[in-house]
This record gives sequence, C-alpha cells and structure tokens, in this order.
Amino acid sequence: MTKPTLLGTIAVLVLTGCTPSPTSTPSASPTPSNIASTPSLSADQQALEDAKARVVEMWQVVDKVLSDKNVPITSSLAPILGDQALDTAQTTAGVNRSRGIVSTGSTIVEIKGAVTQGTSWIVTACVDRSGTSMVDTKTGKPVQVPPPRLMHTYTVQRPADGYLRIVTDKLGDTC
Repeated sequence: MTKPTLLGTIAVLVLTGCTPSPTSTPSASPTPSNIASTPSLSADQQALEDAKARVVEMWQVVDKVLSDKNVPITSSLAPILGDQALDTAQTTAGVNRSRGIVSTGSTIVEIKGAVTQGTSWIVTACVDRSGTSMVDTKTGKPVQVPPPRLMHTYTVQRPADGYLRIVTDKLGDTC
C-alpha cells in the first residue's frame, strides 16, 4: 500500500484548514576546520552525496517560500522540485499565502539513508519540525499541524538540464 506524499498531505490539510509546518536544515554547518579529510569520491558516490544535499536544500527553500510572502513561489521551487513534488508545493504555498498563513522557526532535516536506483537516487530523511510553527497572520494564532517528526522518502532525478530535482516525496511514519 502506498503512503500519501507529504506534499499531498499538506495540500489536503491546507484545504481543511490545517497546515504542517515547513522545514529547513539545521542551522549549524561544519566548517573546514572540523571536517575530517576524506578520500575523493567516485562519480556515483558524489552523485549520491549531491542527492542527499539537495533534499536538505529543498527544505531551506520551502521554509523561505512559506515564511516570506515576497519570495517568489515558482522561481524559487522549480530549480529544486519537479513533477508531482513541484505541483503540490506550488499549490500549497499559494493556498497558505491566500489564507495569510506563514511559517516561523527552524526545522532540522536528518538524512537517514540514500541509495542509487537506476537513474534516480532514493533519499530517506527524518524531518523534525518541532522547532517550527505555522501562524495565521490575520489572527496571530497558530495553525494545527501534523506530528513534528516524520520520515520522508524522496526520489531525486537529474533531468536533461543537469540540475538535481526532487520529483516525489512519500510520507512515512514518525521518527
């Protein structure tokens, strides 16, 4: 049985008046002084690392779009998302904006695993939104959201233009 996608769930929740908080990456990032020296990666290994990084980057962009009405929706999301994931994210962001709902706070994305599957990369991550909230700017009240920590499985592909894009997002259980 296929689980609904997070972005699909967001769309349903938005239409029923509930919106999950967006996510972003952890604010701390390693600096060159604390990164251990590693051997160079093969092209396949580097592509897998790039796919994992793209998932983290996607949540940074989604956070910006959902927290700032002046950030353009389509031109911000299209370089990172494609297919179903882009369509759902654009709809969700548009509905949130029309209802005056914005995100606040910071989300942590923890990559749990990644594999190459044909010409795609499958990345699993625990998205922790416990540090975020969605707020109705008209009332100042928080909007109800799903559980704060959920597993996601993303399909990342590299279309002809050469840019990695997340094309599906399947929602899993809590993590």
